Amino acid sequence: MPLARALAGVEAAVFGHAPGDDAARALAVHLRLQRLPQGLAADDLAGVPMNLLARHGLDAAKLQAGEGGALLRDWARELRARLPAPPSDAALFRRLRTRFDHARLGRIAAGRGFGPPPAPLTVLRAWQVARTTRHATLRPPAPVPPAP
Repeated sequence: MPLARALAGVEAAVFGHAPGDDAARALAVHLRLQRLPQGLAADDLAGVPMNLLARHGLDAAKLQAGEGGALLRDWARELRARLPAPPSDAALFRRLRTRFDHARLGRIAAGRGFGPPPAPLTVLRAWQVARTTRHATLRPPAPVPPAP
């Protein structure tokens, strides 16, 4: 979570909104999601919790051999449940990224693989999120004070 908090702070500075715990949690889930496809073959198994391995009766070798379909669906459901809803006053980038992660985790939880959703659905999601933009998020970011 320290990396996610640091990235949320940078994101808040770049996009001009207040950093918060929800943004850090969303970034932590995003980082796990991005690590998942390639990380399953690594020693850390992409951070899949040991309790899920035990629940499904799998070990690292079986998971790396591709026998973990049900486990991956469960892990995606858990990650999706941990993904906070972005506040309406968050930067548009954060709201879009969180919505896209929610959709991608839904695809994995439904057993449809790691691929991105179809492009028309992605455009529709982006349009829906952008429509809810409040005027407060359209203000330019506050100037950064000079270094002492």
